Amino acid sequence: MRWIVSVLLFLAPIHATTYYVNFQVRDSTGLYLPKLDLDEIKVFVDDVEQKPEHIFGLDLPAAVAIFYDVGPQMAPDDVILNPLYRTPLQRSQAVTLEILDRLQTDYSMTLYSYYDEPVRLIDFTGDKQFLENALRKLQPGKRGEITQREARASIALDRGIELLKNRDEKRKILVLFTYVMDMATSRALESIARRLERHNIQLYVISFGPRSATGPGFTPQERLNSYWFKKLTDSPGGGFYLTDLYREDLRELAFEIASRWNSTLTVAFESPEDLSGKPLRIEVGRPHAKVLTRSRAPFK
Repeated sequence: MRWIVSVLLFLAPIHATTYYVNFQVRDSTGLYLPKLDLDEIKVFVDDVEQKPEHIFGLDLPAAVAIFYDVGPQMAPDDVILNPLYRTPLQRSQAVTLEILDRLQTDYSMTLYSYYDEPVRLIDFTGDKQFLENALRKLQPGKRGEITQREARASIALDRGIELLKNRDEKRKILVLFTYVMDMATSRALESIARRLERHNIQLYVISFGPRSATGPGFTPQERLNSYWFKKLTDSPGGGFYLTDLYREDLRELAFEIASRWNSTLTVAFESPEDLSGKPLRIEVGRPHAKVLTRSRAPFK
């Protein structure tokens, strides 16, 4: 009887769960590698090697939610006579249009503006023409009786997480065009970072704040802007960009972001064990290759 039970247990199917890991790889020159072979990748979870089953590149779609700060610092009321001057909001539009021109990966994208509340410009779509038309209608927020200078980033981050967390895509990207982080959002960084990581959402922040706020007259938000935002973007993955560093040509910034999205790789493997929350490590068998992944654990 015991022998029969043992055979039945041996023959019983083992239900394995498929796990995924998103990552990017840079070569020795700093360029992102758009493709790898499966046998070049090693995946370790809790220091135990897993067997990669599939690797996806441009064929795996991404869900992207972009939010534009339309407050007074991004779209000032002051009239500047220089015909070449563009407001930060106008430059945000230009960067997004450039990214759309360069994207090769499949995607579904939604656009929102925000100041005191998020306002949807267009729902998720993969139609580039629809996105461009919605983007060109982006306008400064209505000031009304609102007197705060900084738009509340927390309302954009909260709405973006809610939009993306239940999407079927394995690549989820949240983008924030803003000036600096407001004080209220800075008090909720740990909670926001946990939610981003829990739902495997990569956050990209494009900030129009000052590059070096060390002199007199800067606000606490301006002084701590990079520090605060980097705490968010370094946790779940993504990136923090100061546009002041790309003043010569914002197309370089658009190229950097589009290259990262186009070169994102996703490896899938199966395991009968629950690997949720366990530490992750990826190795690539190419000389001088650098793996960029900030996910602390694989996701389902």
